[in-house]
Amino acid sequence: MPEEKAGFSVEPVWEAFSTTALVNAVKLGIGVAVLPYRMVISPLSQGKVIELKPAGLDFNRNFNIIYQKHKHLTTAAINFIQLCMDYESDYPPVRYEGLD
Repeated sequence: MPEEKAGFSVEPVWEAFSTTALVNAVKLGIGVAVLPYRMVISPLSQGKVIELKPAGLDFNRNFNIIYQKHKHLTTAAINFIQLCMDYESDYPPVRYEGLD
């Protein structure tokens, strides 16, 4: 378990579903958050928050595209799959309102 590797566990006292709320809470010194890098590029580049990478913990995620093996894929489906595969290179990170 990650807690065992880190040597401690975390008990959340507040949770939010809004990335903006989480980043602003961190900026105000309320706590810490684990968020996708693309969501915090702006506050990181401005020095408003810092990034910590705990040794021994891997926060990378893998995404998979699945479909029926013998099913014909429409042009729209093929284009969507390509869009997903090329997303990181085709779409630069955006600046989210409220995170500056």
